[in-house]
Amino acid sequence: MKRFPILCCLPVCLAVLFLISGCRKTIEITKKQLPPWEDHTADSVTFRVYVQTNLGILVYGQYVNLALSKDSLNRSILVRISMTNGAGVARFPQLYPGTYYFNCFSATSTGFGYGWAKTSLFPQQIKDTLLIVQ
Repeated sequence: MKRFPILCCLPVCLAVLFLISGCRKTIEITKKQLPPWEDHTADSVTFRVYVQTNLGILVYGQYVNLALSKDSLNRSILVRISMTNGAGVARFPQLYPGTYYFNCFSATSTGFGYGWAKTSLFPQQIKDTLLIVQ
């Protein structure tokens, strides 16, 4: 019975190891970005949503969702998302004129809240709306 020297098997083992390590597959997961939905013409609209609880407490750090229909809003098919700032305001600049539906879920020291509404925006308008979450 003949034995092969280890040195003869070394190149074969290295080749197999190289092939196995070269077969790694990298999977990149990217979050789908919202469409740019911005109107850069003179007719663009700015929409500001002031969010507060039914007790008058400003809601900050929560997302306001904007959609083109109630069904789209319920299914999270959104045009834009904006977070409320320290004054409880979510800004949506450079929107196209039209009808929009918006909502906000909130978690505050007084509990959880939800509110939604519908608004119509007209060319060159700056519109402020109060949304009560309860």
